[in-house]
Amino acid sequence: MAKIIIAEDGNLRTEIPLNKKRLTIGRAAHNDVVIEHPGISSEHAVIQLQQSDFVLEDLGSTNGTKVNGQPIKRHFLQDGDQIHLAAYGMCFSVDSTISSNGTNAHPTSIYANDAPACIKVLSGVHADKRVLLNKSLITIGKPGIQVAAFVQDIEGYFLLHVEGERSPAVNGQSMTTTQHRLQNGDQVEIDGTKIRFLTTRD
Repeated sequence: MAKIIIAEDGNLRTEIPLNKKRLTIGRAAHNDVVIEHPGISSEHAVIQLQQSDFVLEDLGSTNGTKVNGQPIKRHFLQDGDQIHLAAYGMCFSVDSTISSNGTNAHPTSIYANDAPACIKVLSGVHADKRVLLNKSLITIGKPGIQVAAFVQDIEGYFLLHVEGERSPAVNGQSMTTTQHRLQNGDQVEIDGTKIRFLTTRD
């Protein structure tokens, strides 16, 4: 299966399988991959399946899209292509498997009824607000200060430290690595805002 591997400033790495015909990337919440970074446009780019090929198209973004160092408007992706959107680098890869056990797996929901997990804001002006984690990658925080991402993969969800000198905290402890596997009820603090990760409807 084809996938994109995302990195930010050479540090953030996560795999997103291209298991749908159209995948949008941008800063706005309605995108399939949400990246809250000032260099990313609201609707920055899209990857579409056309017959047996994946095509990357820039959606008129402010800072443009590059493939292998060259600006593009539309590009038929090849295995190993290096994509750049602002500070974010992505590698297009074609692999027959996604999971480590050799099966052709897809990201699955943790909810028994196929609803995604969610986060509940515990502090600040948005206290008690819930946000469904219904995208492959959702970033939270203030660009330039502290940004983290909630990412879904075949094993569940994990938190990634994207930007900022200070790491996010999980259950009162600062992250010592760039990613942390999340468990139901984990309390996360990002840029002073406390958030609870939930895989049930509690």
